[in-house]
Amino acid sequence: MSKTIWKHRIVAAERQTIPGVTDLRARIVYVAEQDGHPHLWFEHDPEVAFLNHAVLNFAVVGTGHPAPASGRYAGSFQAYHGAVVFHVYDLGTAPASPTDGNER
Repeated sequence: MSKTIWKHRIVAAERQTIPGVTDLRARIVYVAEQDGHPHLWFEHDPEVAFLNHAVLNFAVVGTGHPAPASGRYAGSFQAYHGAVVFHVYDLGTAPASPTDGNER
């Protein structure tokens, strides 16, 4: 098994998923702005691609807004030239369903 780091562009929307993640152990390892857009980096093992089909669930909340009841804090990013700060919570992976996709 060989873990790799993958990058995904995110938006400032409360609950989101990354479809097509193949490793049920995937986890967010870093959050930052790159080229003016927020991204997260997550670790997973692509060699388990045919064993599992999953989605990586996460939440993005603004400063002063309620944090998710469950989940692990993964990082923060600034938007609008630093006027607003958002915080990302890793809600874990789950088996994919036919309707999974990004919620925007």
